[in-house]
This record gives sequence, structure tokens and C-alpha cells, in this order.
Amino acid sequence: MALPQIRRLVAAALLERPDDNHTPATLAARTGVPERLVTMVLDELARQGLLEAFGGGYTVPDPVELALHAVGMGLDPRGVAENLDWRHFERFVAKALSEYDYSVLSNLRLKPPRGVEVDVLGVGRLYGLVIDCKHWSPRTASPSKLMEAARRHRVRIDILASRWAETGLARPPSGLVGVVVTLTDPGVRGLEGVGIVPVSVFHDFASRVEYYVDELGLYVAKLMGE
Repeated sequence: MALPQIRRLVAAALLERPDDNHTPATLAARTGVPERLVTMVLDELARQGLLEAFGGGYTVPDPVELALHAVGMGLDPRGVAENLDWRHFERFVAKALSEYDYSVLSNLRLKPPRGVEVDVLGVGRLYGLVIDCKHWSPRTASPSKLMEAARRHRVRIDILASRWAETGLARPPSGLVGVVVTLTDPGVRGLEGVGIVPVSVFHDFASRVEYYVDELGLYVAKLMGE
């Protein structure tokens, strides 16, 4: 078994149980990788600050950082994200966005009247991405539920465009684009002018927003004063 594959197997096993105190022996039993090689990978991750060694075992101080590292090693983003709770899922999306030089705000709250709540807001070279994170299982991600989420998000984008100065971020030159990031792939890429982006393709979306806006005909909300 090649070392990159071993690294991926160990990282996946860690993320399946991020709250456990992991030992080389238990991980070797779960992955089928020899214990000495498991220990080598765990020590590598610990040197990178992704694990903490304690009492003969290893703990995961920040599952999101380990998840991003695992995706960088070639693990499927969806499989990685399935092991994160909804709060970690939002942080995972925010950190992934920051990798593409976006200025990022998380959990933005603007008070009434016309209050608005945004999971993740990122400003890039042309567009501001207003992101609603849906950590839905396949059972709960029905077409009608997704359509309603897109409709609500379209309203949210317009409100935010009218109150942009309150975010403290620079004005995106081309306006705001709404995105619903889903855990699973619902088989559609746009509803109500809002992008529907599975987490498995979010990195590509973040790096090629201009292409997706044009290809999908996404709605772009102009900021007040434009």
C-alpha cells in the first residue's frame, strides 16, 4: 500500500470519530494499516499541529483543519464533510473560501428592521458570495425544501445588498451572488437565480465564480448606490 493512500486512510478514520482519543493500535485495527505506519502518519499530523499527542493517544483539536487537510490529500469533500456537524460544516465552507483569497465573515447578523442572518459571506475580486450552508442528509434534502431555501436566500441577498455598509467589507464591484452549499448533490445547479453547489464541487465554484454566474444565469444583486 502506497504511503499517500495510508495517509488518506488514517485521516478518514480520525475524522469518522473526531472526539475519540485515538491510539495507533485501534486505528491499525480499523484501517488494516500496520501499526508502525499508522504511528508514523499520526506523528506527521501532530508535527503539523493537526493532532495533539496525549497519554499514548492522539486527539483532534480542530476537526475543520484536519478536514481541509484531508481534502488536500485527495479525500472526497462530501465524505469528509459528512463527519462534521453543521457548525463545523459552516467553518469548513468559510475556510475553503478563504483559500481563494476571499475576505470572509461568518455568522453575520444584521438587526431588524429588515434583519438578515448569513452563514458565510465572502468578497472576492468581482463578486460577494452570500452563502447558506445546508448540512442536510439525502433524506431531508427534498426538492421542495431546497426550492424554499433558494427563495428565502434570494430575499436575503437583496436585503444584504441594501445594507452592505453595515458589513464593514469592501464593496464587490459586480454585486452579490447567492449560493446554497449542500452536503449532498441534489442534481440541480441553480434555483430562483441562486447557485446550488454541493460541497464536493465548492472548491471549483469558488475558484471559477465568473464562469458559474454566466453559465447558470445566477442573479446578481447590485449594492445600494449603484
